[in-house]
Amino acid sequence: ALERGAAVAARVRSVDAETGVVALAADDRVAAASNGDAGDGWTFRALCVGQRVRCVVKRRLATGLVVTCCGGVLAGAIDREHLEASLDDDDAFLQDAAYAPGAALEARVLLIDRAAKVCRLSCAPH
Repeated sequence: ALERGAAVAARVRSVDAETGVVALAADDRVAAASNGDAGDGWTFRALCVGQRVRCVVKRRLATGLVVTCCGGVLAGAIDREHLEASLDDDDAFLQDAAYAPGAALEARVLLIDRAAKVCRLSCAPH
């Protein structure tokens, strides 16, 4: 819920210099900032580079993870070098329960391919 003095992301629609009144429109990223469940208006249009999202591992490959994010609405990939743990050994990575299908991860959006509807993510500390 909005409260007086709360910070919000918005676009300025108009400014009346005489009265000082500013008309605002909610930015597309406002909905994305809450990281809500599926059906809360998640789209690739609302996703922003640098945004933190919750992900669920769908598949583990030798090169990284295939994940869904934003309540399963969006698809993404996390390259192995962008995972928190330093797993140089292939067998250790493929056996690590933290990256098993169904595991939940926090990640940051690195790249958004809107045409392919896929994003690249990172779990590495930034």
